[in-house]
This record gives sequence, structure tokens and C-alpha cells, in this order.
Amino acid sequence: MDQLQRSLLKRWREQRLGHFYILNCGGNLPDQERRSLLTNWVDELLLEITIAENGVSPTGAARAMKGGLSDLVKIDRGKDSGKNYRIEELKELLTFHHYRPFEWRTKFAIINDTHLITDIIFNKLLKMLEGEAGNGTVLFLNWNGISFPATIRSRAISLTVTPSLPANSKSDSREKSEQLFERYLAGELSESQLIGKLKLSPARQQEVIMQIIEQKLQSPNNFQDHQSFFKLLAHIEQCSKFHNIAASRLFQLLKSC
Repeated sequence: MDQLQRSLLKRWREQRLGHFYILNCGGNLPDQERRSLLTNWVDELLLEITIAENGVSPTGAARAMKGGLSDLVKIDRGKDSGKNYRIEELKELLTFHHYRPFEWRTKFAIINDTHLITDIIFNKLLKMLEGEAGNGTVLFLNWNGISFPATIRSRAISLTVTPSLPANSKSDSREKSEQLFERYLAGELSESQLIGKLKLSPARQQEVIMQIIEQKLQSPNNFQDHQSFFKLLAHIEQCSKFHNIAASRLFQLLKSC
């Protein structure tokens, strides 16, 4: 996690999070990379919050986020990123402040592709921003760099997320997790080298864990080998509840490959 993520996580633990944030993207990145940067950055932050709120491991937290959480609303244009939002697509957001958190101490609403929000919808959102927040935090992901209406900006905290490396960097540390895992399987990286390149990012570690599981399931090993692997996986999951060092857990899984 970067310093800004740690700061927000600290404020969340102290129940001092702001109610409305506009997350901007720094650096000269292509649009798709800017979008991915903000999306992944928020997912990493939410993963840490899910781990703490649900009392689960990174694996369990990622599974819970994928399955949907009652106190997390995510609005994303996805493949229809060229079309403006329709008012019916934002109903959950417009009623967000009506209800208090169901399970967590704070509920979250994440709105991606904010450049596709029309002035009419912004006016409707203004009523929400002026109302009681009800222990909720709204994050607008402004990767496109639009200028929000002044009435919205004045009620939100604006933050800038910057890439950890320049956009033109050739460093291995920006390699995708699957590429690093392939290099590990090819013998180009040791366990410690691979873990070091993941920078102890929970999201990237989770990606590698899923690749290990997929690789194991696709291997021609016999039933007993698979059974031993899943016993190891269950053991590691149990250890995570006692805050065992993440690098150590990942190391054990890599050694099983």
C-alpha cells in the first residue's frame, strides 16, 4: 500500500474518514492505464478494509468482494464506457445515505467513469451530498480528469493517486503478476525474488495465489497430491487468522509448485 492508502486506512480505523472524496489520477498515463490505476488502487484499499471488517485472510476477503458485500456499492460503466450514465443506474447511489451500514462500521460507494455523469445527475447527487452521510463514504474515481461542478467540489475532499513508477519505466516491478509467476515457473526467479517483486501488495499476492491454484488444478498430479495441496492451502488460510507474515504464507505455496 502507498502512503495515501495507509493514511485513509488509518482514518477509517479511527472512524475519521470523510464522507465524499474525488480521486484524481496523477502522471502522464494513457486513459486505460489511468482507469486501471485508480480501480486497482481502490480495490487494494477495500481489500484491507474487508480483511479487518470480516476477520478473514486476503484470500477470503477477495472472495467476499467478488461475491458482493452488503455495505459496498460499486458503480462501473465497464464496456459501455462511451455512454453516459442513466439515472436508473445510479439508484443505489442516490439512496446511499438513507441507510446505515448493515455489517461494517462504514459503508462505501465507489463510482467509476465519473466523466459519464451528466449535469442533471450531478444535480440529483447534490441532494445526497447535502444530506446526512449515515456512516458512509463515497469515492468518485476521476481518472478522466474532468472538472466537477463547483457545488460538488466544495463538498468533497480531492485527492491525487500517482503511479509508483513513471509510465515509461521498464522496471520488472511493473510486470503483471502472471508474467512474474511464469518467470518463476521457468526458473528465472526464486521464491524470495518473486515475493520481493510483488512488493507485499495483498492484491498482487492474491493474483499469484489464484494462479498457483489454477496451475495445480490443471496439472496431471494424482488425487493424493491434490489433497495434500488443499490441506496446505487450508493450513495457510488458518494461519492468516493469526496474522502470520504474508510473505511466509506465499513462500509455502510457491514451494508446493
